[in-house]
Formats: sequence, C-alpha cells, structure tokens
Amino acid sequence: MYLKPIIILCVVGLTACTHTGSIYNNLYDGLSLREALVHPSAEAKLSEQSIGYHRYAYERDKLLHRNDNK
Repeated sequence: MYLKPIIILCVVGLTACTHTGSIYNNLYDGLSLREALVHPSAEAKLSEQSIGYHRYAYERDKLLHRNDNK
C-alpha cells in the first residue's frame, strides 16, 4: 500500500541528485537511438546528420546567447 509512493519518492530523489547535464545527455542519446530503431530506413541519414549531445548543447547555447544580445 505504501510501497508505491515510497518507490516514486526514491526515484524522484535519486533523479534530483544526479547531474542534470547527464540526464539531458542520456535523454538526447536515447531519443536518437529510438528514432533510429523506429525508422530504420532513415538510419543512414541520421548517422550522417546526427551530432553528439555536447555539440548540440554548444550550438544551442551559442544561439541562445546570440538571441539574448539582440
């Protein structure tokens, strides 16, 4: 009866304690992998076009800072 709320609190607590960058990195990689598995015909296109999370984060930050300066 009380086990489900305790498990949920533990998962939320452990998630909050991890580094948020690694969460976004894992999420980005997981979604990229899922896209390749769901659409295997587009896998070749994705491998040529896909970039790593660190490169994505760098480009995103660069664009955000450029928009802030305008």
